[in-house]
Amino acid sequence: MLFGLKHVATYLLLGNNSISHFDNVYLNLFQGDITKWKGGALVNAANEQCLGGGGVDGAVHKASGPKLKEFCNKLPIVKTYERGGYLTNVRCPTGDAKITLPGDLSNQIDYIIHTVGPIYVNDEISAPILESSYISSLERGEEKNITSIAFPAVSCGIYGYPTEKASLIAIGSVQKFFQNKDESIANMPPPTESLDSSCTYNYRSNYKNIDFVLYTKGTVDAWGKAADYLKLQKLDTDQFHED
Repeated sequence: MLFGLKHVATYLLLGNNSISHFDNVYLNLFQGDITKWKGGALVNAANEQCLGGGGVDGAVHKASGPKLKEFCNKLPIVKTYERGGYLTNVRCPTGDAKITLPGDLSNQIDYIIHTVGPIYVNDEISAPILESSYISSLERGEEKNITSIAFPAVSCGIYGYPTEKASLIAIGSVQKFFQNKDESIANMPPPTESLDSSCTYNYRSNYKNIDFVLYTKGTVDAWGKAADYLKLQKLDTDQFHED
């Protein structure tokens, strides 16, 4: 057990020359309550208002206390629309991610990242938005130089995303995030007097652990099958989360 969560598996996401510009990055699967996790940033499956809701969103707001709602209220409103005769203030558009302080969870984590996944319509419409939710969350965390991040199963549950499809997008999005960064490093101009090799540091990531904290065994199993399908190297070790 780690953080009171059941550790299910660890995979080598990057490293051992799998992508040349990065040190080892691990993908860890846990089963349990994501609000028990400890690390850099916890990702909340939010709605566009960012003021709390059901499922993971409700659990995160409950665990973080009223301070979190105060922090979320300070996020800029990017647009307003009418639904059912009521005005809805959008602080985080679907597919985007915003970051706040963690409220009462400050003894466990440094930040909460709020992302809004899509309500499932079909693969063509919904998959790119779900991918954007994951990548945007990783970008927000990277901006704060965190080394670990925990995701729930974004858009599963009441948003209706099929678990098997969501698992492939979740892990595939994490892979794509690092692959895009690696390509950026590879395509940098050669060092000159005004641009030395240390500039590649700005393209690197501090991430060491990408965690998925999933509530049910069925969801964990789907993520494990996705990791196997995407040919991640499963590690026979409990040595992880050095941070």
